[in-house]
Amino acid sequence: MKGYKNWLVFANRDYCHHAEASFYGDVEGDSTIDVGDMDSCIVYLKYRTKVEGYQVFAEFSPSTTVTHGQCCKELYTGKAVLHFTKRGSSFTVEVEEFSDSSLICYANTDAVYYPKNEKSVDLAEIESGDTIVLDYLPPKKNEYLSWNSPFYFLDMDFDGRKELVVNNMGCGYYGGNTYDVFSLKGSKPQKMIGYPFEFEDVKLNSYCKYNPQKKAVILRIRDGVKYVPVGPDSVNDDKL
Repeated sequence: MKGYKNWLVFANRDYCHHAEASFYGDVEGDSTIDVGDMDSCIVYLKYRTKVEGYQVFAEFSPSTTVTHGQCCKELYTGKAVLHFTKRGSSFTVEVEEFSDSSLICYANTDAVYYPKNEKSVDLAEIESGDTIVLDYLPPKKNEYLSWNSPFYFLDMDFDGRKELVVNNMGCGYYGGNTYDVFSLKGSKPQKMIGYPFEFEDVKLNSYCKYNPQKKAVILRIRDGVKYVPVGPDSVNDDKL
């Protein structure tokens, strides 16, 4: 084992740029990240722009890769602690299956569909302890259950206040996403449980319906080519 500085790795370049201006100090470590041995690895993610006024960084422990969608794209995923900070307000949430669409495992990704570019980072090319600066990707307009945004703020229970939605990319049915939703009403974020955020072993996912006009969310799963509603309000699926 040898000590080394945490380096800044800029995600808008096609190589790892090392700079000594780290805000995390020294750590111990001696190996690049290997897909088969990632449990003990930690990398630090810092988002370049503010999100809802918050500076955001994360401690990310990639533990495996998942297929995102059905087009041969593999993403690193794992536990993460996300820190949101702005003047007069800060909070932290923990998630089990975090990812970012920039964190691509190119060893298992079809380069024809997803060639390497200046917006992506392959963790196999950096070391445990590195800090990666990422561009934040917001949801598209009227995209309530975002496909590629790693996290965002949205009123999920229609009470007039926004919740934090964290995207578990590729961790749902057929390479789709699941989502963790956190209420920010109190002094400490609380994960929202119960229908429609989860029901039995089904989590809020890419195949659910969200209708802000009717103030309704319908939990669904994909079964082949069909989308099957689940939960106590499943009979209302056709009304959305």
